[in-house]
Amino acid sequence: LPLQVAGGQRSAAGFVTLLPGVNLGNSPSSSSTARFSGGQERSDEATLDGITMQEGLLSQSGMTAIQADFPISPEAVGEISVLTSNYDVQYGASGAAVIVASTKEGTNQLHGGAYEFQRNNYFNARPFGSIKTPRDLENDYGGYVGGAGRLPGLWTRFNRTDFFVNYEQYRSVGATTQPILTVPTAKMRAGDFSEGPNPIYDPDTTRANPNYNPNAGIGPNNLPYLRQQFMGCDGQHPNVICGNDPRLAQSLAQQWLKLVPMPNRPGLQNNYVSPNGLANSLNANTNQWDTRGDEYFGEKDHVFGTYHYRGTLPYTQSAFPAVIDTNNTRIPNYGHIARVNYDHIFSPALVNHFAWGYLDLRTGEYNASDCCVKQLPQIDGVYSHTHVPSLSFDNFSSYGGNADLLSTRPTYVATDTLTWVKGKHVFYFGGEYRSLAYP
Repeated sequence: LPLQVAGGQRSAAGFVTLLPGVNLGNSPSSSSTARFSGGQERSDEATLDGITMQEGLLSQSGMTAIQADFPISPEAVGEISVLTSNYDVQYGASGAAVIVASTKEGTNQLHGGAYEFQRNNYFNARPFGSIKTPRDLENDYGGYVGGAGRLPGLWTRFNRTDFFVNYEQYRSVGATTQPILTVPTAKMRAGDFSEGPNPIYDPDTTRANPNYNPNAGIGPNNLPYLRQQFMGCDGQHPNVICGNDPRLAQSLAQQWLKLVPMPNRPGLQNNYVSPNGLANSLNANTNQWDTRGDEYFGEKDHVFGTYHYRGTLPYTQSAFPAVIDTNNTRIPNYGHIARVNYDHIFSPALVNHFAWGYLDLRTGEYNASDCCVKQLPQIDGVYSHTHVPSLSFDNFSSYGGNADLLSTRPTYVATDTLTWVKGKHVFYFGGEYRSLAYP
């Protein structure tokens, strides 16, 4: 059963959403809203190779971790399941469900494969409101190999070594839809707002209303302050700013407006369609490694280690020209997961399992407009000029991005469980240590 390629690489956790009792709520495209058996949102936990995928002190659900932040390739997963009730005490950190996944193990026989999943705009219908079908080209491809490590010292009559390696790349250009934005018309750029339905007032004429009644409710006929409407040079044209108004010459607005594209659709609202659809910039270009190595020492000892890496390549895109665009991405953005498990059999009735794990995601926010900070005028007195100013308006699309973030979420976990079978009873003894941090 293939998983849909839709804005990011596939994750084996996508199969979880197909299980009975799993509900994605009002956002079927978002894993963070998953509910299990009627439980609360974000109350589930995920484990990979016996260790929690908790992301430091960040309040992420297990589904978000294993589906979005640390997706594991379906080709690299040996088993994935969901525990919803009556699970063992070592899974007691969850209030709703526990997603349990394990990395695929190599076997005595060498085996491998390659795969390619593609999504192409030639098979897409034209979205409502778009002039043409947006370019949408997505490729999720890779290969895997596993087998026995028949090398001197690793494979003897007492030792056995197995390995498994999966490498995956995801590349995406465009999207199934194009952003539809609102930009000022040619008249508005010259100070003529007569096309609009709302009056435009001169802020320099603000004065106290002598007839204002503070004991009555504020309304159109009882305002604390009054202003005069712009009426053009002759005083006869409402919502027109006179062209020789000295404030126009002193304004910095034209340095932004010269970068704003003209409308390419009719009307005053939603009158500009971006030339290109915007891919999910966070996951548009990713490389991933999933590896596992097993070592068997005789019949009583088994050690295996796994390492998972996913890195997002620098990728920026914009709906407006980059210098005034509001979109952002993550640079850097790469995650690491490491696991070590050791099983020792003391006797058929007494087995000890020890596991150690590490997880971290280093991510920083980067605005599309960060490339071009010096192309816009700097506002004196602000704290920093690292980003362009972010400008927001009523009834128009915003300009500029000033998002700023650099964080990590390291998690270190060590756990040990001793299992003792005594007659008809099974006893578990153990403990777990977690070291969590953020950012």
